[in-house]
Amino acid sequence: PESKNNIAKKFGSQLGLAFQLADDLLDYDPKNLEKGNFATLLGFEETKKWLSEVTLAAQQCLYELNFSSKNSNLLLFLVEYNRTRVH
Repeated sequence: PESKNNIAKKFGSQLGLAFQLADDLLDYDPKNLEKGNFATLLGFEETKKWLSEVTLAAQQCLYELNFSSKNSNLLLFLVEYNRTRVH
């Protein structure tokens, strides 16, 4: 089995990537394409799909850590909020 330390690192990586993907989706403007923006490179819908996959992976990490406290609920909320944020 994977160590809790490795799972926690994976969670951090997934959350960081999810934040960047969400940020790039929010910044996406088809009339003014930014270099290095995931939505520009992959397309808006593909980036949105990847954000959902990365969000699910981050949530799965929390479940694997067997978090069942207020803190885990807050982390789960944070992960989901990032996926659906509008600013």
